[in-house]
Order: sequence, then C-alpha cells, then structure tokens
Amino acid sequence: MLNKPRVADVMTKDVSTVYEESNLQQVFALLAPYRFRHVPVVDGRRLVGIISQRDLLQVQGERLHKNPALRAQAEHTLEETFVRDIMNSNVVTIRAEASLAEAARRMLEHRVGALPVVDEAGQLLGIVSETDLLRSLTHML
Repeated sequence: MLNKPRVADVMTKDVSTVYEESNLQQVFALLAPYRFRHVPVVDGRRLVGIISQRDLLQVQGERLHKNPALRAQAEHTLEETFVRDIMNSNVVTIRAEASLAEAARRMLEHRVGALPVVDEAGQLLGIVSETDLLRSLTHML
C-alpha cells in the first residue's frame, strides 16, 4: 500500500512572514516581487495571525489613484496602518503530519486559501496553499 501524502510533503517551508508592528507600506514592499496571497504574522517563530491579499486590497484603496493628492493620502494611510490592525488572529492551522485530504477539508470548511503549518507549540513550520494541493493532485493523476 502506498503512503498517503502528508502536508509536510507539499507545504512551502521557506515562508515570508511579517510582524504585527510592521506597517502596510513595509508589507507591500515585501510582497511586490512575489505573488503571495497569504502572509503569516509571527512573533519570533510563533504564529499570531495571517494577512490575506483580500485584507490588503481593502486597505489599499486610493494608493493607485491618478490624483497625486489622493495617492499621497493613501500612502500616508499605509504608513500609519499596522499589520496588527488588519490581521486575522483566529487562524485556521494544520500540522505537518496531517493528510492532504484533511488540509483540503479544512480549507473548504473554513473557506480559506491557505493553512499555516504549525507544530504543537504554535511555531510556524510552513504554509500549504490551494496551489500546493492542486500541484500535488496533478502529480498523483
């Protein structure tokens, strides 16, 4: 019998994270070169929250406006808004030893696109996303 794939087999281990004290201008600068849709918020290595792309888009507002005054006001808002102000602290997580089926079930049940992977102490080990699950499924098929 084949071993069932586990979260540890497909999760992203090298995860970019942010801190509660980071302002949103710093978060946007961090994320600009990447295509992340979820960013874990940590205190040291302990997971304390998560920010989604949707959270950031709601705050971003007028940042891309053509009017320089509105754009400057939006940039100021990003400097004055901190991760702790918009993060979700009720994070749905999963353990590395869980099955991919369990990860998919949790994502569907909680309507989330990614699950931070934590150990028993709440230390961040990685993240598993919808994309990771789909990539794994294509390899299985």
